[in-house]
Amino acid sequence: MLISKKKTSLLSLASIILVSCNHVSQENVNSSKLSTDTLISGKKRNRNDSPYLKQSECLYSLQGYSHYWIKDSLGDYGFREIYADTYLKQCDFTGVSWSEIHQYLGKTNYTVINDTITIYRYRLNHYSENYKDIGTGLLEVRVKKGVIILYDVWYVDG
Repeated sequence: MLISKKKTSLLSLASIILVSCNHVSQENVNSSKLSTDTLISGKKRNRNDSPYLKQSECLYSLQGYSHYWIKDSLGDYGFREIYADTYLKQCDFTGVSWSEIHQYLGKTNYTVINDTITIYRYRLNHYSENYKDIGTGLLEVRVKKGVIILYDVWYVDG
């Protein structure tokens, strides 16, 4: 019972996000015809395709929802997972200055620093304490010399 209520509230939250981002019409949300395909704009993600959204649109959205992203810092409330799956997957911040994005994402959950790159990881959900457990969602940003060289939303699959 709690799981279905949580999923319903997360779907409602996603609906609000997408309506405000002009990805679905309020009419579809009100008529409860919002499906998984609609949530991802009916498109299958292909890494070889160009990003679905302009960087300026992504930055504007990220700026607007930054407060909620930072508030869900451990991924306990579901905002990060829904927002990343429905919106951030359609963005590509490759080539953008890390300082420009970092201000909206807040403190990272995990940081790995080596000689040439720094990897920042943000938890999208909190199924277990260990971020390496199956089902854990992560937003990963790799930065070299202050510029994003890789930006990806992914889930640990084993």
